[in-house]
Amino acid sequence: MALNKITVYLSDEAEAKIKSVARARKMSISHLVAASVDQQIAQNPNVVPEGIVRQMARVEARLDKSIRDAAMLKEIMLLFVRVWLEYTPPLSEAEEDDAAALAELRFERFLDHIRDALAPGKSMGAGLDSASNQGAAT
Repeated sequence: MALNKITVYLSDEAEAKIKSVARARKMSISHLVAASVDQQIAQNPNVVPEGIVRQMARVEARLDKSIRDAAMLKEIMLLFVRVWLEYTPPLSEAEEDDAAALAELRFERFLDHIRDALAPGKSMGAGLDSASNQGAAT
């Protein structure tokens, strides 16, 4: 195994302690320091710098918020479908063909809205205020 040289600056007190321990153990200072560093790394293999820990905590908080938002959107959508199914009366046989054609057109329009909203720089909710105000005016 190749050994590399590293220069370490220590206080006079730390240097004296290292020399004393090395003499007591009959080891070279270099070997004692290398063994101490190896032992420290072995005991704490997953030590992460504090800045990265803070950044990971921020990312985790944003991820948690996104998960909560997605769960809330799912609940809202399911509630809408449930209410719509409970309060929309069934169609008569005479109305089914017209309703199917109308549903096809509405679905195509819905897909167009989704496609437009997913374009870069667009938002699905951006036009909601103006659309609801127009609906209230009519």
